[in-house]
Amino acid sequence: MKSIRKHRRKKPRQTNKNRVNGIKGRGIMQSNPLIEEKEAFDNFLINSRVELLTNGAYGLIFKLTINDIENSTYISSSVDTHGSKISTLLLKLNFIKKDKNADIYIEILGEEQKFKFATRRECMEEINLQKYIYSKTNDFLEPICPAIVFDTFLEDEMSKHIFMGDFLKYASNDNVASHVIADILSKINEFDIGIFAMEFADGYDMLSNNDPNVYKEMAMFLLLEMALKTGYSHADFHRGNIMINKTSTTYFNQSRSYPIVGKPLLIDFGLSKKIPNPVKRIIEELCDLGKYTKALNVLCSVSRKDGKRLTQFPAYYGWACGSAMGDSNVINAEIQKRIALKEQQNVSLMELLRLNFNDKTNQKFSVLLQNGDFKTEIEKQKQNGSLEKDIINNLYQMFYYVEKRKYNENIEQIKEQIESDVLDEMADIRNLQFPEYTDRNIGALFEQKRNAEIDIAVRFNLPQPL
Repeated sequence: MKSIRKHRRKKPRQTNKNRVNGIKGRGIMQSNPLIEEKEAFDNFLINSRVELLTNGAYGLIFKLTINDIENSTYISSSVDTHGSKISTLLLKLNFIKKDKNADIYIEILGEEQKFKFATRRECMEEINLQKYIYSKTNDFLEPICPAIVFDTFLEDEMSKHIFMGDFLKYASNDNVASHVIADILSKINEFDIGIFAMEFADGYDMLSNNDPNVYKEMAMFLLLEMALKTGYSHADFHRGNIMINKTSTTYFNQSRSYPIVGKPLLIDFGLSKKIPNPVKRIIEELCDLGKYTKALNVLCSVSRKDGKRLTQFPAYYGWACGSAMGDSNVINAEIQKRIALKEQQNVSLMELLRLNFNDKTNQKFSVLLQNGDFKTEIEKQKQNGSLEKDIINNLYQMFYYVEKRKYNENIEQIKEQIESDVLDEMADIRNLQFPEYTDRNIGALFEQKRNAEIDIAVRFNLPQPL
């Protein structure tokens, strides 16, 4: 085991420098610090156009793009946008209701999508967690998540109608967003709304199935970075929550053997969960040993905040837990193969009886027939003076249909158990199916990120990383 814990770094020594080039070293600043947070947000919103970006289990995320950058009320201190005005914000909208057992359906692209209700407390926990994760990962001006600039709750009918009505007006440029907001507005009396806005620099796209492996590896790196630095699992890392800037040249060091262009970002921490200390220690040890794919698999063993296992959703999370889990075709083929095998075993048992139809001396057949519910029927047939062949025929028919009925009655449970077994096996650490070079590439990303932090510390006169 390595004696130097390269992935368990202490926080840099504190400094009394509060600003970098006149801007606070953390997050984004209001261009006019004299106005209130709400006024700064309102001014940004009324000068913006609205688009629907993605949706999660508990709400929707919209993208706000300001029409004229000069009207922006925010300034960035991130490395690659340092000192410039912010042109884009993300706005997350959560549906809040005390009765969490109910669901709400919102129409998106002509289909009814189901959303869960969150409580106000849960919404506040998510906001506070994102603020915590931001602060824990922003020592070198490259946080793994956006900074939250404004949050509030809409609970009385007037405030809900006013905000959503205005929001609909700003979304008039986007048919999808306007239809979604109009549907929410039509049901606004059924729930309260929690909203929080955060920075979102231009140039980001959601991680795609078709993206090169390098971007997926950047996202895997970031999931481990979050676990190591904050002690939390993101736990909802479907591709809609992974953003990639494909042109950034500051996040990873560029002066080594080859340049790494790109920058990953995480959004939506509604299902994030604290990693148990024993599990976190295992992840740290595996990362220290360069076994990053095994560390990812251990990270995938941490359930979501709602208690659901990530292995229940291979199409969403499998890309970061092992390629077999991420390939729904592979999973479905294996499940169908096992279901077919189970059905074949059931048929084979019937055929076994049929093959032994005239074998009156077959002991296994005799024992099979004379046990359970069939013993009484044998005695009844004998008392009636039926021929031996007829006895066996009648018993075969009864056995066949009884077993077939039992199988059909339990087919759903059988299929669920088969599916659960397949997912458990594919999620097992011994069955990882990442490409063989994945560990090496993720290790290079860790090294280049640390080198980039040194460069940033020198550039902005920040404490050197340890």
